[in-house]
Amino acid sequence: MEIFISSDGRQKMFIDSVLCVAEEKRIILQSLGIDLVPIFPPRNIGCDSGDILERVLRIEGASLVFMNVTPIATSEEMPVINSGVCVEYGILLGIRRLEKCHLFCSKEYDRSEVSPLFHGRHIDSFRTDHQDNLKVLLNDYIDKYLARSTSEFEKRIQESSRTR
Repeated sequence: MEIFISSDGRQKMFIDSVLCVAEEKRIILQSLGIDLVPIFPPRNIGCDSGDILERVLRIEGASLVFMNVTPIATSEEMPVINSGVCVEYGILLGIRRLEKCHLFCSKEYDRSEVSPLFHGRHIDSFRTDHQDNLKVLLNDYIDKYLARSTSEFEKRIQESSRTR
């Protein structure tokens, strides 16, 4: 199970929160035979940051994508989103896999300040002064994914036993 982290590298609290939750879950899931791997190319975690094809394949193969769409600056009164985050969102859009992408934005920004690219999508808010609420959201998304995957796996087992 891979979790792809899409965020500006300077938004350390978001990245560290995802890595912390992933490590906590990895320890629990390891006993069940599930290997959880976080991927964050700018820190060379899980893949080489310079290999664009590898990055595309890792996004495509990831079970979940946690994307931080918090603006990184303001230019002429317009918020600026990290271009890498926008490209990675575009990849998900192009391969029609937006269902595995979960968007996050700091509560410091109004939703109108988020790029129009993300309008119409659910965006979870998080506090930048405290990691707990973000970690709860991340844990919930991982748990929901695991529950869905387990349910689908059990259905396949039942269907294959009926056809025997």
